[in-house]
Amino acid sequence: MFFPSVIDLSHSQVKFIGHLGGMMDVEGTFSNFSGYVKFDKDNLKETSVTLIVEPSSIISGNEWRDKHLKNPDFLDVEKYERLTFQSKSVVVSGKMLEVTGELDLKGLKRQFTIPMEVAHEPMPDPWGNTRVGFQGKMNFSRKSILIGPTEGFWSNSIADEFEMEFIISARVQNMDRMGHFSRSPMKEIYEAAEQ
Repeated sequence: MFFPSVIDLSHSQVKFIGHLGGMMDVEGTFSNFSGYVKFDKDNLKETSVTLIVEPSSIISGNEWRDKHLKNPDFLDVEKYERLTFQSKSVVVSGKMLEVTGELDLKGLKRQFTIPMEVAHEPMPDPWGNTRVGFQGKMNFSRKSILIGPTEGFWSNSIADEFEMEFIISARVQNMDRMGHFSRSPMKEIYEAAEQ
């Protein structure tokens, strides 16, 4: 079954982990991203993933650090409003997919391979939508993609290796339900339940 689906922001996560001073981890998320998945459980090699992230939505739990991460040394969010990942090929090993694609970050394009697990094949959720789930992690050198200073205090304090984690839930919307829940009184009940 061919399954084109939109990534559901409210049930997905794009997270990162960095190491500071060799003593502690700094974790955070990007709160705003979008994309879609093309999935065929009978032909996994044709799986395709498109992910678009807004770097300005970074949240690390510290307002000063978030501001620092948005500056030109790191994500330079005023100049680069989005980063994208577009898959080019997939190698299948059981439930694991080696998804290779192009990361476009700060105007530089690099090829990365992300190991992804099919968390669940397409199945109905309680609202009648059809969902497919993926989980994956990748490590990368921040210096190789020009994230953070390469010399001085901060370069020596922040480890070169970062980790990204992806938890993706993609869905095909149940349009019958959307029509039903767009009218009162169900519209108000639906909106309250979604909060």
